[in-house]
Amino acid sequence: MTFNKTTTSVLREQNSFRILDFLYKKGVTTRTALSKELNLSLPTVLRVIQPYMNDLLSIRGKDKSIGGRRADRIFFNYSARKIAGIQIERDFFIIVISTLNRTPLIVEKVLFNCKSPSDLSKKITDKLLDYAKSNQFSPTDLEALTIAVAGVIDEEKHSIAADFPLEWKNIFYDNFFGSDFRDSFPKCKVVFENDANALAVGEYTDRKMTDESLIALYFGQGIGAGVVINGKLYKGDHGQAGEIGRWVPIFNGKDETFESYFEHSELSKKIQVVLSVLSDLIMLFDPSKIILAGNVEELYEGLIQNLRMIPNVSLEKSIKKDLAVVNGALAISANEFIKKVAYKVDKRVNI
Repeated sequence: MTFNKTTTSVLREQNSFRILDFLYKKGVTTRTALSKELNLSLPTVLRVIQPYMNDLLSIRGKDKSIGGRRADRIFFNYSARKIAGIQIERDFFIIVISTLNRTPLIVEKVLFNCKSPSDLSKKITDKLLDYAKSNQFSPTDLEALTIAVAGVIDEEKHSIAADFPLEWKNIFYDNFFGSDFRDSFPKCKVVFENDANALAVGEYTDRKMTDESLIALYFGQGIGAGVVINGKLYKGDHGQAGEIGRWVPIFNGKDETFESYFEHSELSKKIQVVLSVLSDLIMLFDPSKIILAGNVEELYEGLIQNLRMIPNVSLEKSIKKDLAVVNGALAISANEFIKKVAYKVDKRVNI
């Protein structure tokens, strides 16, 4: 009998991820608290954290204690590295560079025709280089970049099928950026995510939810939904979960997609059709929260008045407003960084 990896090696990776992820989310703790919270031996905790001391982790002061020796306080150094998130729309993109805890250092909305992926990748690279040349961050500190875009992302093939209004063809993780990007930002891992999925991850993370379910609807050039079920982002077997804009409900006997019907309808009809779709989503996934982001101001009051009849479901607008999607992209980048450090290889781990 043969194994691809020894059980010990897998366990070490898993423990490294658990410890680093806990430290990242907690911000400050002690070795003893880590051991108790994660039910790991103190030697295991010490082995994992030692390589990152005075870099990602640092000791500052002593913990409060009643009697006995006070434990060292271990801090996660969020400024040690940088991450980035980008939201792509048809006529613009939003780029944010941040610390590891998503505190923005650079935020810019760039007006640009994003329908050509080659032109767009060059523009993004030029922007990042401009920031670096003006000493806003160091290129070698950029660890992860998540690009949120409308469409279907195939994680196995690393393909990006960007939908309307972009309609990219034959674009993959590995051919989006050229060698100038890879040479300039050698440590940066690039991933793509559906924009509504990114929104859902960001909203779930901000609310510090754990095992609950959440649905996030994004109204941009198109309409999409991100679904988190019991703490895990649900993408389906082919990455198409949440593509609600393609649904074909029956409106006045016409076979028309939700997205198309919504685009040309008056406000009262828009509210009606969104309520219909929300009711279906609620029945399917039974979430505790529904989050709306994008062009939702005119819809919100009409929706919340009617959804009051559905118990145990909270309807909220994203407090991040125009940065809601890119905030989710940053949350994914942070998770990708922790994975990269813990596993030393690409490995998919849900939120």
